[in-house]
Amino acid sequence: MEYQRGGRLVEKSVKIASWILSIYALYELSLSAANKVARDVIYERSKGVCEGCGREDLNGSGIVSHINHTKNKHYNAPDNLRFYCPKCEALHHLKHFKKAHKIGLKEKDNNASALGRLVELINFDPAEFELFYKEHQQKIDLLFGKYKLSYRRFILTYSNGSSD
Repeated sequence: MEYQRGGRLVEKSVKIASWILSIYALYELSLSAANKVARDVIYERSKGVCEGCGREDLNGSGIVSHINHTKNKHYNAPDNLRFYCPKCEALHHLKHFKKAHKIGLKEKDNNASALGRLVELINFDPAEFELFYKEHQQKIDLLFGKYKLSYRRFILTYSNGSSD
C-alpha cells in the first residue's frame, strides 16, 4: 500500500518506520534524556568537543547521552554520560544493534534507537552518513531490512528532502 507524501509515493512500511521513530524520539526526550544539570556538566567537561572522535564543529548537534541505560542512582552520573557527535552516537547504537540489553536498554533489539541515530547523522552531515554507510553497510542493511528500507529509500525519506 502506498501513500502520497510531498509529491512522492511512500510505502506503508516507510510510514510505519517514521511513526516508530517519532514515538521513539518523544520517549527518548521524556524518559531517557539526561537532565539539564547533567547535560550542562557534560558539555562543560567536553568543551563542546565529541568525546568519541574529537570532532569540534558540531554546530549544536552534539548529543549528551547515557553509556549504560540502566535506570538507577548512577543513571545521570557524569561517568555514565558522554558528549558525542551524531556519527559516534550512531556508531554506539549500531554496535549494540540486536544487543540492546548489553547497554541497559529495555527495548528488545535496539532497532529504533539505531535507526533514529542514523536519521540524526544523515541530517547532520549527509556526506559523513554516506561514508559511515559504506563502512558499516552489512549491519545497516540488516537494520534497514527490519523496516523494509533500502539505502535510496532511507535517503529520500530522512535526508531533509535531498535525494542525491
